[in-house]
Amino acid sequence: MEGLRFCPACKVGFAHPAGSAGDYYPEYYGELGPFSRALQERWLSAKRRRIESLVPRGRVLDFGCGSGAFLRVLQEAGWDVRGVEPMEAARARLCAPLRGKVHPSLEAAEEEGLRFDAVTLWHSLEHVPDPGGALRRLGGLLRGGGALYAAVPNFESLERRIGGTQWFSLDIPRHRTHFTPEGLARALSDAGFAVESVRQRAFTYDSFALLQTLLNKATGDRDFLYDELKRGGSMRRSWSRFRRAGAWVRTLTAAPFILPAALAAVPLLQALGISGSVEAAARKKP
Repeated sequence: MEGLRFCPACKVGFAHPAGSAGDYYPEYYGELGPFSRALQERWLSAKRRRIESLVPRGRVLDFGCGSGAFLRVLQEAGWDVRGVEPMEAARARLCAPLRGKVHPSLEAAEEEGLRFDAVTLWHSLEHVPDPGGALRRLGGLLRGGGALYAAVPNFESLERRIGGTQWFSLDIPRHRTHFTPEGLARALSDAGFAVESVRQRAFTYDSFALLQTLLNKATGDRDFLYDELKRGGSMRRSWSRFRRAGAWVRTLTAAPFILPAALAAVPLLQALGISGSVEAAARKKP
């Protein structure tokens, strides 16, 4: 695939050339609309249940926490929370109870000297230039037997094979590393973790990702619906009203046909192990 090289030995794809992703993040975060917020709250609750199936309560570090939505949910449920988020635009959106609890870098989190019962990485591991090194350092922040939960796009997905360069989760250069289920498990094991499970279970995320990939193929308007719903169209401020209206017409024409197919397909794809994302639970070895 153009812009990406796959390593058969490690079962991982790498953006090539890697380049610098820094210039591609200033507009990455935006205000969510009402529909997006409703979906997010459902997804955040599901994420909390996943973590609490491994660790009922305790201190948690969310690596790549964005504007802190997941930390807010955990804090309200009684967790002692910390986060790492390098993007200043995201940290600026933190709610008051989280200010002072989110570090701009992993180095800053290490300097605080805390140990954690759980570490989470929700679609953040694919963004870092050295995922293996990041996992080893995050393991150093865990207490013995502490849990790590990571979710990433699935490079083995049928969605990626259909989408090709229009795959929603390709997102080069922001996504530097692309994991298969085996590749994610291997990366965790190499970083000193005991892998407990590798699953495909994110129905909401996978359904939308498949919808967007198919819309990309059908309309040619790359990630238009995602940008409008999540970022308020911030990535397309240079577009004229006429161009944006045309994209909406194409999207709303195609979506009623594609959405039911995506919703019906995802459970089957998850059962077959070729859905859009993969999640792994692991523990720090004693």
